[in-house]
This record gives sequence, structure tokens and C-alpha cells, in this order.
Amino acid sequence: MAQKQHMTIDIGSATFKRVLMVLLMLWAVARLRSLIMYILFALLFAVALSPLISWFQNRGLKRGSAMSLALLMIVGTIFGLLAIIVGSLVNTFVDFAGDLPVYVESFRQYGFLADYVDEIQDALSNVDAGSVLQGGLAQGSTLLSGVSKVFEATLFTFFFTIYMLLERDYLLRIVRRLTPKNWKSRSNDIETEFVEVVGGYIRGQLLTSFLVGITTYLFLRILEVPNALALSIIAGFTDVIPVVGGLLGIVPVAIIALTVSPWSAIAAVVLMQTYSTISNYLIRPKIFGSSLEMSPFIVAVATMAGLLLFGIPGIILALPVAAMIGYILTEYHDIPIAK
Repeated sequence: MAQKQHMTIDIGSATFKRVLMVLLMLWAVARLRSLIMYILFALLFAVALSPLISWFQNRGLKRGSAMSLALLMIVGTIFGLLAIIVGSLVNTFVDFAGDLPVYVESFRQYGFLADYVDEIQDALSNVDAGSVLQGGLAQGSTLLSGVSKVFEATLFTFFFTIYMLLERDYLLRIVRRLTPKNWKSRSNDIETEFVEVVGGYIRGQLLTSFLVGITTYLFLRILEVPNALALSIIAGFTDVIPVVGGLLGIVPVAIIALTVSPWSAIAAVVLMQTYSTISNYLIRPKIFGSSLEMSPFIVAVATMAGLLLFGIPGIILALPVAAMIGYILTEYHDIPIAK
């Protein structure tokens, strides 16, 4: 009679500690997602601002004054751009809503759309203003809640950025202490290389967003689409979002271009999509050539991970954080995340 064989698995204490550490890290990420997100955004802003602060310091300003001036410039620019967007587009959408019946009727000239025009006009004539107002108020409370969360995140990120910039030397000492010895043997100044890689990515993204905004503005001016400046700023902002950013920038352009004519909307979409294709295959590789270049697969995985962990802000964080991790894996573990 055959004897039963028993298989035993011997898990060493070191392996058990590693597994426990991974589980604790996952638990911490789940419980402290908001805090981790604020810190990551603050780190990116601190890295992005470092060259500007150094530039001011090289011209005689003390670090505190240089930091304050750089922050004022960035915050002022962001709020100025948002003011242009809100002030311009709100008026446009209000006017568009008032003239909507006229716009709908204009589509009757296209015979194949005549039936749809009648259906839309019937739907508009049956709209209950009271229900719309009540629904708008309900959505308004949700919108205010969302705005308050954005304000909270902005405030925390802003102050974390200030602390990181003020206590740079202290934080770098902590990083040096935590850096494994075998990493130190391969690089004499890890933090400098790290800042250069991530900073290169951020500066590259800012340049590509600027080019998207300028190109969109020129296209819309040629097509005589209203609010060209506000729409081009939106296109520049959405370009920061990987994978779907280009589409998000095209949608408001197409809607506003419809107020001119359907052909203007089609032309605007075609031109923007053509530029997006050229940018993805020719312009962006040139700009990002000096920083970390990742494969499309890594970009897709990083973007999805960012979305699952942190929601919409995680999509923006995905590629810079992937650049940080990719640099470490490529340079110190010989895993070819960087192409």
C-alpha cells in the first residue's frame, strides 16, 4: 500500500517579515490615500520649482525670498488662467443656452437631420423650468462639495510644498540615511540625478502643454471660433492627463465650435486630432528624450494604477511617479523600465 506523501513549506523569518511589510504598506496606502496624494503632488511641485528658485538665488536673492517669489508667480499664473477660463466660458454657455432653439433650427438645412431637429425641439418645449431649477440646485450642492474638496487638497498640497522647500536639506539628509549602501556605491549624488529625471519629465510636460495651447489657439482663431484663448488654456491643462487628456481637450472645443457651424466643429476636431497624433509620435519623443522614456504598456499600467488608487488626481500623478519608480528600477535593479 502506497504511503501518503506530505509536502511542507518552510517560510523563513526574513520572508515572513517581507510579506508582512508589504501588507502593512498596502494597508497604509489604503488608509492614507489622501495624505499620500498630497505629499506626492507637493513633491512634484517642489521638484518643478527648484530650478526657478535656484535661478533667483543665483541673482542675489536669499532662498526664502526666492521661494516666495517663485510661489507667487506660479499661483498668480494659475489663478489668472482659471479666471480667463471661467469668465469667458460661463458667458458663452449662458448665451448658448439662450440661443439653443436657433442653433437647433439651423440644422434643418441638412435634410437627413430634419427628423432629429423636430424631436429636439419637442423635447425643449416640454422642459419643465421648475424641475430643471430643482435639479440644478441639487447638483449645485454636489458641485460645492466637490469644490470644497478641491480647495482642501490644494491647501494641503500648497503647505506641504512650502515645508518641503523650506526643509530641503533636512529631508535630503533623511533620504541619504535611508538610501541602501549598494545604491550609494553606484552614484555619488542620487538625489541630484533623481531630481534631474523627474524635473526633466515635469519641464517636458509643461513645454508640450504650452505647445498644445498655442496650436489650439491658432487653429481656433483661423476657424473664428469664439473664446479661443479660454479653450486653448483648457486644452493645455488637459494635456497633462495621460491617455485621455487630448480627448478631454477636444470636447469643449467641438461644443463651442458648433455655435459657429457644424463644419467648423468638424474642422476643429480634425485639426486638433491631427496635431495630437503628430505630437505623440514626433514632438513628445524629442522633448522627453533627455528624461525617462517609458513604453506605452508601462504608461497604460501606471495610468490605470493611479486611477484605481487616487481617482482622477491619480491619473495626473501616474507618469511622474512612474518616472521616479522607473528610474530606481532601471538604474539600481537593472530592470529596464526606461527604454
